[in-house]
Amino acid sequence: MTSLLGRVKSAGLDRLGFRASVVALRAPAPGFRLITLAGSGLAKHLWHAGDRISLRTPEDELRSYTPFDWDQKEGRARLLIVGLGSGPGTRFVHGLAVGDEVQLLGPKRSVNLDLERAPIIVGDETILGLCAAWSNAHPDSPPIVLLEAIDVAACQAATLAIGVAPQVAVRDRASLVAATVEAVQANPAAPLILSGRAQTIAAIRRTLKHAGLSDHPVKTRAYWDENRAGLD
Repeated sequence: MTSLLGRVKSAGLDRLGFRASVVALRAPAPGFRLITLAGSGLAKHLWHAGDRISLRTPEDELRSYTPFDWDQKEGRARLLIVGLGSGPGTRFVHGLAVGDEVQLLGPKRSVNLDLERAPIIVGDETILGLCAAWSNAHPDSPPIVLLEAIDVAACQAATLAIGVAPQVAVRDRASLVAATVEAVQANPAAPLILSGRAQTIAAIRRTLKHAGLSDHPVKTRAYWDENRAGLD
C-alpha cells in the first residue's frame, strides 16, 4: 500500500509545477547555498516579495524557500538556502550542481511585505531570504533584522552575500527575545515580522504580551517546527 501511495503521489507531482535549471551556485558560508535558477517557467509566474516556492526532492518531498530576487522578464530567481540538518531538503540542496534541473511549485503567498514602513524582522537563518527580499524591494528603507543562529559567524557571512545587515545575531533564544522587546519599544511604529522557528515565535509573543506590547502590529509565519517535518 505504501508503495502504491508513493507512486500515486509521485505521478501527481509530475503533473504539477514547472522546471528550472541551476545556472549558478556557490557556498557563501558553511551550511548555506546561494542558488540562481533559470527557466521559462519562472517568466510565466508572478512573484511578490515574501512569497515562497517549493522544491521537489528525489524522495517526492516538498521543501519551501523564499526567493530574494525574481526577474520575471529574464526568467531567473535567486535563493539563499540554509541546510544545517540532515533531512531530505538539506541533502537535496547540498547535492545540487550547476546544470541540474529542479522541479518547482508556486510561488505561494507567505509573508506579505506590502508595508508602509520598514519592518523589524526577527527569526533564524531560514528568514534571510525574506530579509533580502524586503531590502531588494526597498533599497532605501532597510529593515531592522534580529537573528538567532546555530553558527553566528556563518550566518553573518551569508548575510553579507545577499546585502543584509543584521543588528543582532545571537545563539541563544533568550537574548533574541530581549533584543526584540527592546527593538519594539524603540520603534513603536515599525511593523514586526516574526518568522522562522515556531518555538521562537511563540516565546517572543508571550514575552511581548507580558511586557504590555501585545497591541504592536505583528505578522507571523513559522517556516519550521522542532516537532514537525516540512511545516512550510
